[in-house]
Amino acid sequence: MGLSADEIDRSSMWQFHAMAEGYRKAHQSEEDAAKELSYDELDELSKWVVS
Repeated sequence: MGLSADEIDRSSMWQFHAMAEGYRKAHQSEEDAAKELSYDELDELSKWVVS
């Protein structure tokens, strides 16, 4: 992402996540993009997380 270790250390978790997400969106291709989950997939994932 072009940040020094010191810059990463000084950033909050929210700031780091925002930077990483922005970098990912700027550098991904259409086929690399994650597809949205269907309601059925979301239900299945929720059940797996809770179990």
